[in-house]
Amino acid sequence: AQSLTITIGLATPAITSTLTANATSGSPFTYNITASNLPATYNATGLPTGLMVDTNTGAITGTPVVAMAGTVAITLSATNGAGTGMAVLMLNVSLNAPTITSANTASGNVGSAFTFNVTATDFPSAYAATGLPTGLSINTMTGVISGTPTVAGMFPVNLTATNGAGSGMQTLTITITLLPPVVTSGGSVSGTVTQPVSYQITASNSPTSFGAAGLPAGLTVNTMTGLISGSPTTTGSTMVTVSATNAAGTGTKVVAFTISNFPAPTMANATIQVPFGGTGMVDFTLLSGGSNVTSYVITQPATRGTITLNGNVATYTPQA
Repeated sequence: AQSLTITIGLATPAITSTLTANATSGSPFTYNITASNLPATYNATGLPTGLMVDTNTGAITGTPVVAMAGTVAITLSATNGAGTGMAVLMLNVSLNAPTITSANTASGNVGSAFTFNVTATDFPSAYAATGLPTGLSINTMTGVISGTPTVAGMFPVNLTATNGAGSGMQTLTITITLLPPVVTSGGSVSGTVTQPVSYQITASNSPTSFGAAGLPAGLTVNTMTGLISGSPTTTGSTMVTVSATNAAGTGTKVVAFTISNFPAPTMANATIQVPFGGTGMVDFTLLSGGSNVTSYVITQPATRGTITLNGNVATYTPQA
């Protein structure tokens, strides 16, 4: 008898699965790597984001996510004890038209900053919005709607998100509310009797008219501009209720108006020699309170006479 030894060699795997496939960004995908000669392991490099390979079975699965449609070259491999066989899979990935995923309602207030982010699937390259309230605009690259609305109301806004496959649309209802004004000007005013005084009422939320109750005598309010002005005729402290009004209501604030009297005038001593039957004149300097001085009196010597005022010059005429 004679023995026969048969040696069977293992050949390197050869990829046998189709080398073209189609996928859609955002949709599930499956592809099976197949090969001859009993591969022990498989691999795939260059896969789009969202796909992965099972190295034991050769199954490529997942949901591809790409920003742009196009063909992706994926290197496939199958390995056994004899070596590795390789091939290139040309995966054509297409895009779906975007679907807007952000909320379909939003709200804000007149005069307050507003922001809304339009979001969508499938990597939009541009955004648009029509019918926005006055004061708002959209960034066509990012989809951010922002600004400060100036009018109240309910606004149906048509949103669009676009990529290479088409456009997705949605109606966003923006409700803008007008709030009553809030008075923001100061809470106190000081002035001097008979001298001009002014106070500007300021308020948020776009007032259309202003008011002031309990003003000191001599002061009035411009109901269109909110300016309180005039020259007070009496002294004292008065609590004035100022107001600002719009279509939503009225905001008020109590402001303390304190009107003081002039300080007592003081002046430097002056000496003048006046001959009998003549007149004398002296320049003098008021140290304080000069703006309301109405008379001067010569106290020494106690001689009868009259004083005539002319600016900061007093003329004294003695009498016999």
